[in-house]
Amino acid sequence: MNTTSDEHSKAPALVVVVAVVVVAVVVVVVVVVVVVVVVVVVVVIRGGGGGAAYLVLQQHFLRFVEVLASPPVSRCPPLPYAENAYPDTTLADEGIDVTLTCLTGYRFPDGTTSMQVSCVGGQWTRVRNCEGNQRE
Repeated sequence: MNTTSDEHSKAPALVVVVAVVVVAVVVVVVVVVVVVVVVVVVVVIRGGGGGAAYLVLQQHFLRFVEVLASPPVSRCPPLPYAENAYPDTTLADEGIDVTLTCLTGYRFPDGTTSMQVSCVGGQWTRVRNCEGNQRE
């Protein structure tokens, strides 16, 4: 019976040890952040190029916030095949514009040799085929 009570007393002790370690790690991280902020402030106040260091840190912070705030990029399905034409890119992100160019001797039905298609709402605008064997 002593074995069972010993096992039960070890479990809460383990939880306490883990909690103490987690709190210690959080305290260390907070201290490091405070030290970095104090160093930056001191460098900026004293001058001597600190302004440039501050601007670099500010730019990195603003970029980090921008990335966190921006919505994830939507993807379109692969660009549909356009007969006798080639795209200028293979990207398939929402809002991307792709220029399709006809092979030599071919044209789109409206007589042009290139057209632009876009990824809008997860779908590509109408992709046309190049036709004919007309020489330019």
